[in-house]
Amino acid sequence: MPPLLSVLALLGGPAVPPAAAAQPLVAAYDLAAAELAVWWRPGDLMLVTPGTKGLEARRPLVDGDIHPAPATMGGWTRLDGACDPVDAVQVTFPLAGKSAVATVGGNAALPAVHVLREGVLVAQAPLGQPARPCAIHVGEADGVPGLELVVTWSLGSLHGVTVLRLPELAQ
Repeated sequence: MPPLLSVLALLGGPAVPPAAAAQPLVAAYDLAAAELAVWWRPGDLMLVTPGTKGLEARRPLVDGDIHPAPATMGGWTRLDGACDPVDAVQVTFPLAGKSAVATVGGNAALPAVHVLREGVLVAQAPLGQPARPCAIHVGEADGVPGLELVVTWSLGSLHGVTVLRLPELAQ
C-alpha cells in the first residue's frame, strides 16, 4: 500500500480496495487447415477437415483421436463460415448472473481476446497468431465445468479455430 494510503488507513480514512487483475484465458486447443469446419453442440466441439479417406473429425476436448466425420450433422451448429472483413468480433453472454462481452480483435499482427463483465476486464489472452477474427462463441464445449471461448479466424487461405477456457476466478 502506498505510504499516503497507509497513513489514511491508520487514521481511519476510507479503505481503498486492491485493484483486480484480469485472469489469463487458458489455451485448450488450436488448429488451422485450408478447409476447416467447426461444429458445436452443448458440451461438445467437433472439427472436420478433409483427409486421405474422406472427411475426418476431431473432438479435441474429448480425445486426441481422428474419426470419420458423421454422415449428417443433426443437432450440431456450424460456427465458422464466411469471415467478414471486420477488425473485431464480439458476443454478449451471461456470466455469474451478469452481462458479459467477449471480443477478439485489435492488432492484426497479434489479435487479443478480452472478456468484460459489466464493463470490467475479467480475462484476456493473445489469440496466438496473426489472423483476422471471424467469430467468437461462448459456451460449454466439453465435459469440464466452465465456459470455453471458441474463436474462428482466417489467415490467407487458412481457416483456424482457437479454444480458450475461461478461468474459474473470472467467473
